[in-house]
Formats: sequence, structure tokens, C-alpha cells
Amino acid sequence: MINFNHFSSNIDNTIKGFNKLHDGVLEIFARNNKKPHVICDIDNVINNLTETVVNRCNYDFNTNYSFESMTNYGIWECMNIKKDSMYFLYFRNPLLWKTVNVLNIDMSSVDFISILNNICELSFVSSTSNMAMYKTEFMNKNFPQIKEESINYMHDKTIINCDIMIDDYIGNFSGNNYKQGILLTQPWNAHIDISNRPNIYRVSTYAEIIEIVKKYHYE
Repeated sequence: MINFNHFSSNIDNTIKGFNKLHDGVLEIFARNNKKPHVICDIDNVINNLTETVVNRCNYDFNTNYSFESMTNYGIWECMNIKKDSMYFLYFRNPLLWKTVNVLNIDMSSVDFISILNNICELSFVSSTSNMAMYKTEFMNKNFPQIKEESINYMHDKTIINCDIMIDDYIGNFSGNNYKQGILLTQPWNAHIDISNRPNIYRVSTYAEIIEIVKKYHYE
């Protein structure tokens, strides 16, 4: 005689096992397809602020400094200008900000941000809140797809909590609240050795950044 109770029990166990496997696959799929949270800097990562300041200083003081000679993050030291004067006359000058453009490396930063915005949860953080109005205007003009609530200003970037952080200033990577750092090479960081910082990638192009973000996986 066929034991239908045993047969039914085997079916139940098979279904439970299938459901468990199905749920596990869905969990892995959801985890692997979750977009990473990326924090991107603004100045000298997607705009040409420092280059604009250097060019304007050369015009005003009849000097001939090159952008490549700005090997110190405090560029006023490279140009023998007092920091307060540099900020007052240039960095906080609304007229100068009208001449700041998007950055072009291997592609326009407009194209870069358009791609990045589709493969991650993207927001922006800039440390110079005293220029917030000018930067917000710059962002609204050149990156209208980015909502203003995604643009933040804070002096201390080391407290930022994110998966991937993109910046040009090595000091902003001193915190431990990001999982991967991406240092965009600029003259003021080109000499810095990051070989002992395995969670920081040095890049020179936007394409490299896009590939790193695409390959990012949650542990």
C-alpha cells in the first residue's frame, strides 16, 4: 500500500527547500544589485575652480603661474598671496564664479555625472560652506538633474558615511566612515604616496571612476 502521508511529507519538504533556496537567491540578487552610496566632491573634481583662480591671479598680478605648479593644496602658498586675500578676492568672488566651468578630463564632467548618477546613489559634499550659494548656482546651471537636497556643505568631511568617496584632497580621507576612496589626481596630490592605503584608489580619468563604481560589490 502506498503511504500517501510519507509522499505528502516529502513534497512539503521539497517545497520548503525550494522556497528557502528561492529566498536566498533573491536576497543575493538584491544585495548585488543595490546601488552603492557615492559621495562626490565638487571643486576640482567636477569643476575647474583652481585653474580659474590661477588664471585670474595671473591676469591681475601679471604673473605666469601654471596650474601644474600648484603642488600645494593651499595654492596661495604657491603664488605668494596671503590666504585671506586669496579667499576674499577670488574664492568668494561671485564674479569669478560666473567664469568657473565644468571640468574636462577624458570626458566632460557633465557626461561623467550623468553616467554616475545612473549606477549609484549619488550625492555631493563640499567643505567650503562659505561658497555654498555660488556652488549651488553652478550645480543648478550645469547639473540640473541633481536635486539640491543631494548637495551638502560641511567643513569636516571625515565624518561622511558612504560606500565610495571621491575627492582630490587626501586629508578628506582621514576618516573611517567610507569603504572605498577614490583620489582624483591633481597637482597638489600627485606627489602623495598612497601605497599604504589599500582602500584608496588613485585615478586620472572619469572612466576609471566609473569602472570602480560599477565593480563595487557589497560584502
